[in-house]
Amino acid sequence: MPEPDKINVLFVNDHLGYADGAWHGVTRYFMNVLPRVDVSRFTVGACFLRERHEAATALESLGITPLFLNRRTLDPRAFTDLVRVIRTRRIDVLHLCGMGGTFWGRMAARWAGCRSVAQFHEASTMPEWVAFLQRRVAPWTDWSLAVSDTVRDWCGRRFGLPADRFETLPNGIPIEQFAVDRAEARDQINRELHIDDASPVLAIVGRLSWEKGHQCLFEALARIRSDLPNMTLLVIGDGELRETLERSAGKLGLANHIRFLGFRTDVAELLAASDLCVMASLDEGMPLAIIEAQASGVPVVTTDVGGIPEIVENEVTALLVPPNDAVALGDAIRRVMLDETLARQLVERSRSTVQRYGIEPHVHRLEAIYASLATGGRVSS
Repeated sequence: MPEPDKINVLFVNDHLGYADGAWHGVTRYFMNVLPRVDVSRFTVGACFLRERHEAATALESLGITPLFLNRRTLDPRAFTDLVRVIRTRRIDVLHLCGMGGTFWGRMAARWAGCRSVAQFHEASTMPEWVAFLQRRVAPWTDWSLAVSDTVRDWCGRRFGLPADRFETLPNGIPIEQFAVDRAEARDQINRELHIDDASPVLAIVGRLSWEKGHQCLFEALARIRSDLPNMTLLVIGDGELRETLERSAGKLGLANHIRFLGFRTDVAELLAASDLCVMASLDEGMPLAIIEAQASGVPVVTTDVGGIPEIVENEVTALLVPPNDAVALGDAIRRVMLDETLARQLVERSRSTVQRYGIEPHVHRLEAIYASLATGGRVSS
C-alpha cells in the first residue's frame, strides 16, 4: 500500500521486453533507474500493458514488483485498468513510456486526477493514425522527456507536444559497473568462447532487428577480412533476424568469425574483453551501448544517425560513418583496429565525456520533476 508521507510514482510502459525473452533498451533503463529512486521520499512501482516477461524476475530481485495488465498496446481496456490502478494505489505521478503507455497513461492520469510525465526514447516511423492519437492527448501532457534533442524535436513536431513542457534528459548508466578489469575479462571470455588470444575482438550490442544494421556490418567485415584475418565479432543480443543473419554470415564467409551469443547479462565483461564496439544502426534515439563501451575503455565506431552525434564527436571520441554504408563502415573499423594510437586516443578523449551520463544525475532530475508535479508546482528547467 502507498505510504501517505511519500510521493507515489508508477512507471508505465507497453512491455518489459520482447516475446523471445530478449531485453530492449528500455528494459535496461528500468533496471538502472527504478531501484535508485530515493525510497525515503518516493514509493515506486512499475506497470506494463502486456503480459509478464522473463525480465520481471530481475526487476523483482531489485525490490520492484511489476504489475502486468495482459493487454495489447492499443486495447482500450488498458485505460480502465490504469484508472483503477491509479486510484487503488493513490498514484501521484505516472512516468510513461511507449506508444500505448504514453497514450492511455495520459488519458488515465487526466481522468483519475494525477500528474504524468511522458518519456520518448526514439524517433521512428509509425502509421499516421498512431501519431494522430498522440496529438489528441498532447494537451494533457504535464511534462515530456526525450533522450536526445533529435528525439525531442521529432516528437515535438509529430505529436504536437508543448515545447515549454518538454526537455531533453539523456539516459544514464551505472558507470561504475563498467569499470571491469579488461585483461581479466579478456582471459575469461576467450576461454569461455574458445577465442585465440591473438584474435582481434569486435562487439555489437543490440536486438537482431533491421534497424540495428547487422547486415551492413557483416558486409563491411567481409570487405576487410584480409586485413583482419583472425578477427572475431561478438553479436550480443537476440531477435527475429537471428536465423537470417546466421545464413548471411555463412554466405559471406564469416561463419567462423562471428559468434552469436544471444541475450547476455554480462555485457560489461563482454565489452571489456573487446577491442572495438561497433554500432551500425540505421535508426537510434540514444543507444546505451555506446556509453557503456566508452565507460569500459573501448573505442567506438558508429553510424551518424538519430541522437548519436549528440553523445560522440567524430574523430575525437568516436568515428562516425553514414548509415548503411558498408564501405565507410569497413574503412573506419580497419582504421581503429590497425592504428593503436587512434584507438587509444578515442578512449582517452571519451573518459571525461562519458561522465556526463552517470545514472545518479539522471535519477536526481527525475526526482525533482516528480516532486514538482506532485506538489502542484511548475517544473523548473
